[in-house]
Amino acid sequence: MRSELVAAGYQEAEGHWSPLTGGRTNQIWRVGDGPNTIVCKLFSSVRGTDLFPNSPQDEALALQALTKSRIAPTYIGALSISAGNCLLYRFVKGEPAGTNVASVAAVLKELHAFPPPAGLRKINGGSGEILRQGDEILAKCVGAHKRLLMALRPPTINTNAARPVFLHGDPVPQNIVLASHGAVLVDWQCPALGDPCEDLSTFLSPAMQTLYGNGPLSTKQRQEFLTAYNMPETTHRLGQLQLHFNWRMAAHCLWKTENGEADYEQGLALELAELQQP
Repeated sequence: MRSELVAAGYQEAEGHWSPLTGGRTNQIWRVGDGPNTIVCKLFSSVRGTDLFPNSPQDEALALQALTKSRIAPTYIGALSISAGNCLLYRFVKGEPAGTNVASVAAVLKELHAFPPPAGLRKINGGSGEILRQGDEILAKCVGAHKRLLMALRPPTINTNAARPVFLHGDPVPQNIVLASHGAVLVDWQCPALGDPCEDLSTFLSPAMQTLYGNGPLSTKQRQEFLTAYNMPETTHRLGQLQLHFNWRMAAHCLWKTENGEADYEQGLALELAELQQP
């Protein structure tokens, strides 16, 4: 990989390579040291899941659109090498920002106000669409938990239409770095155009906070996050659709569990607990 990248003109690839942890689908390395440190991301051939696609083209599209912002890594380049599709961007120094909920809210709000690039996949909003996506996931599942989820399926409701915005698509705690100037979103392999509630619900998901963070957020942290986001119409709609998002995420966790990722069983239990609250 190093030799192919250097031959393609990316001299930064000559530095020392060390693997970065956290990613479940793709392989990621930190290359070099100092201000010129880069990240090399080698994409798996896995296409991702229904909720979280894995597209090198879409990640390059998003990073190029955000090049002049400070909320995403600086894009360097993308190419196809013998090992697969490879993406290069500038390393972001910082700590995981998952518990600094006000910073996360601020970076998501900034992203949602940023002009989206042409060509993003579109996520249709509303309770009916969320339920349809969950139905498609559950159709691939079997067993008692599937029957339980079907019994807990929320009804379709009417909500105010959302203005489609630029979405990260996967803002889990490990994908948000707290740099010196604020939070930065990384791992952009599933950006989209859609309801901002999609990003908010993913970050707030007890399953995602447990699988990619330190456990579910407290009621106080959730409220701090929504207050910092400070978009009352959006947060009101999120409240109306919260059970629908929990139900769809539970279906996702069940599918992952049935496909060999046992740690998602805890995520499933947490989402079910939200659905079964009186």
